Amino acid sequence: MMNYLEIAIRAYNKHREDGAYHRAFVPFFNMDNAPELPGPAPLNNYPWIVTLHGLTRYACTTQSEEDFDFVRSELMPYVKEEIEFTNCNFKNYICGGNATAFMFMEGRLPEAMDVVRKYADELLYDAPRSKEGIYGKRQPDQLEKIWIDVAFAVCPFLLFAGLGLGEDKYIEESCQQMIKMYDILFDENTSLLHQARGFINDDFITEDCWSRGNGWAMYALTELANYLPADYPLRPQIEKMYKTLVDVCIKYQDNYGMWHQEMTCKESFPETSGTCLIAYGIGVGIEKGLLDQSYKEYFDRTVEGMQTYMSLDGSVFNCCKGCLAPPPGTKEAYIDKEWGLNDVHAFGTVMLLMIQAERLNRA
Repeated sequence: MMNYLEIAIRAYNKHREDGAYHRAFVPFFNMDNAPELPGPAPLNNYPWIVTLHGLTRYACTTQSEEDFDFVRSELMPYVKEEIEFTNCNFKNYICGGNATAFMFMEGRLPEAMDVVRKYADELLYDAPRSKEGIYGKRQPDQLEKIWIDVAFAVCPFLLFAGLGLGEDKYIEESCQQMIKMYDILFDENTSLLHQARGFINDDFITEDCWSRGNGWAMYALTELANYLPADYPLRPQIEKMYKTLVDVCIKYQDNYGMWHQEMTCKESFPETSGTCLIAYGIGVGIEKGLLDQSYKEYFDRTVEGMQTYMSLDGSVFNCCKGCLAPPPGTKEAYIDKEWGLNDVHAFGTVMLLMIQAERLNRA
């Protein structure tokens, strides 16, 4: 049987050690002259926040005190605010983001109480917002720029903070952020989500159905559907959004279990980060009984397919490089984005998928 936890920890180690080296796209894997940029980058960026969250899922799956101690050791520099973030739209990254709030919620990181409250309050009371109240860019002239990636950045953090601190105001804000973004970026033709509004011009919504963008939404909706109390007033609406996104994503999965860069265009490249996030959401739904067992074939297909895009050293292929409303915001602009080998967005998403595969094996 495949050791999914071993795959996950390889991805973690690859990201920590040298995953921040960016290899430029080349059409063939065996070329010796693929240019490489200097690196590695410091572990102070939002893709690393995803990888840290994957690490918490790892410890919660193994239930090893040694693993929990390792997670604590990785998170404490963030809890102590010792890591300098030179550029972050969301200050909750500084304390370790979703991973720190999750460990605090689970009672495994009580030292984080004050810093989790500090950055949850920063989001509630000080973070810049669009006219609808959606968190966005900090520059005064860019407040109306919204993008679905924000769902990953703030919704799980606020949810975990609210549950850990016993403060409904954070849970409410988490749900409202997701609902507002979903409503604005929802595509009536496909029921998928667009990535962004306001980056090309004030009211223009990008025309994409980008894999990682829909993956970010799936990630946030999955955590909400997983952890919201059963009697929470907004839970039925969140569950409906979650199940709608799952069902429509399944329609666009290819025969090898992958979702493509532009999900509605299978001529675009199979994209690994979005694929992992979407399948992670499906896997959690199966484990928690939100989805029935008929969905497992789609999850299993992804787990098998993804293994053709990973190497034994933890490397990951076909991950879209940084992508935010590429001009002019058309589907073609997203299709034309390059993928990278060992792009920093890849590793945490692989961890989430493979750990969920192990959890379903153990169920």
